[in-house]
Amino acid sequence: SAGANVSAGLKVAGELGAGHCVVTILCDTGERYLSLREYYEGSSE
Repeated sequence: SAGANVSAGLKVAGELGAGHCVVTILCDTGERYLSLREYYEGSSE
């Protein structure tokens, strides 16, 4: 889950210390937001 990615990223960042960059990708279809108008604002489609 995205939450697990964030949790692991924070753990790794703490272990690496200052001066390092940690990147993670949050894979999400966004399907729970498809019914919300705000989801489409700014979309070119």
